[in-house]
Amino acid sequence: MAAEPGPGPGHDPELEELLESALDDFEQSRPPPPPSSSSPPDSAKGSLFSQQERFFQELFEGELAAQAATEFQEAMQELARQEPQLVEQFQKLSEAAGKVGEWGWG
Repeated sequence: MAAEPGPGPGHDPELEELLESALDDFEQSRPPPPPSSSSPPDSAKGSLFSQQERFFQELFEGELAAQAATEFQEAMQELARQEPQLVEQFQKLSEAAGKVGEWGWG
């Protein structure tokens, strides 16, 4: 059996007092928990999140999607002028992907 710890040759009352004081200071310096009434209820948070999600969805589906599609078309036209063989490879890849989709592998 293990011996009970107690005052022994290493016991230092000053150290004990210092540790107790530090623990007391630590306990007093903890910030109080935030009041639950100041935070919005979960339903309000959910509603706000839903509104934000809808806003961004409309934004990306609307203006930004049209702008991105236009920029992509322009970039592909430029690429076709500079690298016609690359465009041919893209077309072959697209056809192969379409066939895979028809076979039900995707």
